[in-house]
Amino acid sequence: MQLDVEGAGQFAGTLVRINPAVSQGTRSIMVYVRVQNGDGKLRAGMFARGALVLGQRSGVVSVPASAVRGDGDRAFVYVVENGMLAERAVQTGVRDEGSGMIEITSGLTAGTEIVRNNLGTLRSGSQVRRVKA
Repeated sequence: MQLDVEGAGQFAGTLVRINPAVSQGTRSIMVYVRVQNGDGKLRAGMFARGALVLGQRSGVVSVPASAVRGDGDRAFVYVVENGMLAERAVQTGVRDEGSGMIEITSGLTAGTEIVRNNLGTLRSGSQVRRVKA
């Protein structure tokens, strides 16, 4: 587990225990993390933000969450095919809030050129011209 402690930097920690009860009102769960503090940088009352890695998979296709659009229950991305814009239906999987990426379980292959950000009203069949930033 990686912790980012305000004013002190980043620290590696080990998850020791998860409280089985949820705090009423906040729906938060108390966790206990063991962090080595040999140099004394950490003090009581400091705030930290951490993320638990519950699993890792390789060989998955992921895109920025900003590239995935929705229309009701349908998710899609805009792809560039032969210089034209096309809508491609996708199935989404795990979302990583920390990196802003979302897994695509079907409908898209690695290396497919997509529109990363919401650029307003886009239409399938529109001609696409790439510009260098």
